[in-house]
Amino acid sequence: MFCTQLAHRIQNFLDTAVGSLGFCPISSVYDMAHRIGQIHFYRGVNFGADNWLVFKRVAVDQVTTGFSDTNSDPLQNGMTKTDEAMPNLYSDENCLARLGWNKLMTVIVREMKRGFLEEAMRNCKEEDNNVLFSG
Repeated sequence: MFCTQLAHRIQNFLDTAVGSLGFCPISSVYDMAHRIGQIHFYRGVNFGADNWLVFKRVAVDQVTTGFSDTNSDPLQNGMTKTDEAMPNLYSDENCLARLGWNKLMTVIVREMKRGFLEEAMRNCKEEDNNVLFSG
């Protein structure tokens, strides 16, 4: 259940981010990602560098395959088909889509990390100040 909720939150964020492109300044997408990074800090959700890379890669792969769960075979226990029904990931059109999504996800991950790290630094400084003033 939690994984499904998390997947929907990620999907909603990406829908909002992509939907705002062309209508809102790109900085609004940066700000959303930055805020999500801050929220991750306060909820204690911490990722290593490899996790960020995996998140980005999987997001790009999922968005650009165009292959939804409705195409899964019930006999394969929910696993998606891997035969000729899968689109060619290296077609010209898909390469452009992957490039665009890769750039967008790079910025999103960068801003999420920045938001997380800024909150961590701010909390460290607050703790240091509390120790100085209470002592």
